[in-house]
Amino acid sequence: MGPVKNLEIHVPKDWWKTYFSETYYKTDGDVVQNDVNTRREVDQLLKILKLKKTSRIGDFCCGQARHILEFARRGYHNIIGVDASPFLLDLGRKQARQLNLNIPLIQGDVVKIQLPEKMDTIYILGNAFGYFQSANQNIKLLKNIRNNLASGGKVILDIMDGEKIKKNLVPFSAEWVDKNHIVCRERQIGKGERRIISRRIFIDTRKGVLSDDFYAIDLFSPKQISALLKRAGFKNVSMHAVTPSRSKSKQSTGLMGHRLFIVGVKP
Repeated sequence: MGPVKNLEIHVPKDWWKTYFSETYYKTDGDVVQNDVNTRREVDQLLKILKLKKTSRIGDFCCGQARHILEFARRGYHNIIGVDASPFLLDLGRKQARQLNLNIPLIQGDVVKIQLPEKMDTIYILGNAFGYFQSANQNIKLLKNIRNNLASGGKVILDIMDGEKIKKNLVPFSAEWVDKNHIVCRERQIGKGERRIISRRIFIDTRKGVLSDDFYAIDLFSPKQISALLKRAGFKNVSMHAVTPSRSKSKQSTGLMGHRLFIVGVKP
């Protein structure tokens, strides 16, 4: 497409329905399929949530189920994952079979899905909250999470610290995926400073541009996300710093660098 002045007008309404494909796995795998990052994030979750081995755990927007598999390695087996990407779910199922684990991974809409039993905790990790074009959808999602939780159950969101992202915005970055592939990213703050808009161009040095994708994620300050959880019916909201993600290739971690764990309790 060439240079674009306003990235936001090119973002598809439901961009996440097609974005999380094989290309995503190749371009972001050094961060999101990184065993060190996964173990550290699960360590932090267990420290915050103090889960029992029998706790019922729901992973919304589970992707390739990397956190579920790490929980299972530690003896937590009452767990279920939900995601919209058939490609990532297939990867998760394949890895679960290799480990002889029988974990339900469901393709579905996290805004509407009703799980077979009430959970003790439901989490959304890896900046997977705030994808919707309409901000009201965020409330619908949180209310559905609340409905799927048992009384006293906890929701935990892993989100960007919106204030830090705005102050430390990196408008352009490029990382080599391997000796023949490079991914270039552009970033802008969207209209009204509500969202961060990103463009990902994936290039094969032998063939040219393989994909050119636009996406957007909501930005929340700690105060804003706390208010949102309270509007959705959660109490005792708390915030915890997330250890920054690492890149296997020691390159940019993009939007995974400034994050918070936000916890809310269902009354």
